[in-house]
Amino acid sequence: MRRKRKVMGFPSPARDYQQERLDWNKLITNHPLSTFYFRCNSDAMIEAAIVRGAILAVDRSVSPRNGDIVVASVEGKFTVRYLQRNEYKSKLIAANKKYADIIMNSDVTVFGVVVSVVMQMR
Repeated sequence: MRRKRKVMGFPSPARDYQQERLDWNKLITNHPLSTFYFRCNSDAMIEAAIVRGAILAVDRSVSPRNGDIVVASVEGKFTVRYLQRNEYKSKLIAANKKYADIIMNSDVTVFGVVVSVVMQMR
């Protein structure tokens, strides 16, 4: 029976450059169980750097605040807009001047807050 010989030597210099694998959930959101992903199919938020085809991470556990970018249900369809609130009214505002503001009423509900945006380059 042959014994294996231990090979001793210097550690690899590449060892210093090893990194742990990136965890999508840690990078994109703090609440993975309450986060949903949407693909943007509009140019309504183009001036907020949200382009058509971008993937939006939307966290339902985050309370929406004035100025947040939110996904809202408007008459049963999802839309992405800035949330603007004051003591008189709330509205959803696009980051593209060709889209009108949406006054919030009983047909409009905020689904969640956009916490991250991922864009594919190719």
